Amino acid sequence: MEVDLDIKVAAIEKAIQSKVSNEMQRVSLTLDVINEVVSREMTAKQADISSYFDTNAALFDTRQLPGGDPAFFLQASLASYNKTIYATQANIVGTDPLVQHQIKMIEAKKKTSDAYRKLMEKINARSNQ
Repeated sequence: MEVDLDIKVAAIEKAIQSKVSNEMQRVSLTLDVINEVVSREMTAKQADISSYFDTNAALFDTRQLPGGDPAFFLQASLASYNKTIYATQANIVGTDPLVQHQIKMIEAKKKTSDAYRKLMEKINARSNQ
């Protein structure tokens, strides 16, 4: 394929050089034509993927569901589902030992950093006197 493509490119360049005298136009035309030839060669040699279309079509079921009275779906009462599902979860978080430990650790870190800040303020105040 590469040799055949090189021959085509050489023939194109020769034809363009004989017909176009401006160097910029010649380069532009050569690039455009070579790009088109290479694109055609690439698409001509690509693999046949038509068998994938059948496989893809087999993945989808296009049958229609049975029809009926649409009002049937309007009569369903969903009142029994009208309750919160996260109300008990909030209580679980409040009594979880791991969460309680994390809260205590955060409070201890805050107290430690506050004490350190006060100590540094007193040291700075003493050194400034």
